[in-house]
Amino acid sequence: MHTLTITVQGTNCIHFVRKIILAGTGPRGGSGVSLAEKIINLKFLKSLSHLNNIKSYLFFTKIPDEKIITTTYLKQIQSRMSNRDKKATLSVYLRQLKAINDWSKAKPMDLSTITNPTLIVDGAYDIMVPTVNSYALNQEIKNSTLIIYSDAGHGSIFQHFERFSKSVIEFLN
Repeated sequence: MHTLTITVQGTNCIHFVRKIILAGTGPRGGSGVSLAEKIINLKFLKSLSHLNNIKSYLFFTKIPDEKIITTTYLKQIQSRMSNRDKKATLSVYLRQLKAINDWSKAKPMDLSTITNPTLIVDGAYDIMVPTVNSYALNQEIKNSTLIIYSDAGHGSIFQHFERFSKSVIEFLN
């Protein structure tokens, strides 16, 4: 969950941004986001007890064939040999949880001022940032297009990377 603020010498420069893509996110103070810390901690404990990657519990659903998609994704990210992301430390984990918690409690912004074409993408089963927030973004950002993958979770852009890539290229063109 990131706030897009572009400044040049103290001036807000959102007009330099031509188009916006938002995936698996919601408005500040969004519905159900305050539960994210509890959900993430429970999934973290489950991943430790089952010796599974936490991403398999947070990003993916348990629908048929999902195990294949999850395994393929996790193998793919492990296959990268150079320029890999550093493993998150406990300190990073705790700071991320604090940021999510702060975001969930913050006063909502007026998103109706965003006039840029915006593509909003999410999975119907997003447990980290409940999908209802994508619908809220779509309602508040007037020039937006919403794509909800009916069989996906928070990791919808990984689960449907081919469809997502085509949608992004179409949107940006």
